[in-house]
Amino acid sequence: MGSRQPDPENKPTPYTQTLPLLTANYTIPKLPKSFVERPEVTSRLELSLDKPMTVLMAPAGYGKTMELTHFIRNQTIACAWVTCDDTMRDPQRFWSYIATALHLDIPKFTAIDAHGSNDQALLAMFEEAITPLINTLDASGKPLVLVIDDYHRLSSAPRVLHESVRYLCAHMPAEMHIIFATCNEPPLPLARWRSDGTVNVVTAQHL
Repeated sequence: MGSRQPDPENKPTPYTQTLPLLTANYTIPKLPKSFVERPEVTSRLELSLDKPMTVLMAPAGYGKTMELTHFIRNQTIACAWVTCDDTMRDPQRFWSYIATALHLDIPKFTAIDAHGSNDQALLAMFEEAITPLINTLDASGKPLVLVIDDYHRLSSAPRVLHESVRYLCAHMPAEMHIIFATCNEPPLPLARWRSDGTVNVVTAQHL
């Protein structure tokens, strides 16, 4: 990511910040009747839960969403799901979806004033807002899987969005697991996570 500057066209706008949240974007999808289970993929996803994060990375058409849907719907632990769309390039909107999917009321996200703040100051504001979310999940002590589907839709989002996701990943409770599904390599520190042994990467060859 480095010093990559956000595309001005993707800066948060009052329009995206005031749009109501779409229920479908924080609801686990339904499986079509035509779905055929691939046990080897399910087994690989099960094994991936031994690390804090999983990145499921394959081009469109490989069945990522359906495989994840089948996997999540057969879990006995709590699961939350967010399907990214272009409006979530607005970090406030993205985090509002995350909090809603987790059934948490974290009003600080919508109170953040993103205009006129530099990246460092803005990231600090998001970290301050994310910390109560982390603490609430930690206090519950319950296992949880969070799926963030179509993360590639956020590739051109402001850098602060991906940095704030990194903050969550660095500080999330031990009982939590995050699965990113994406068509391409996300602007996240995969090399570092691989080195640290904190991520499992599932690619097209496994699907």
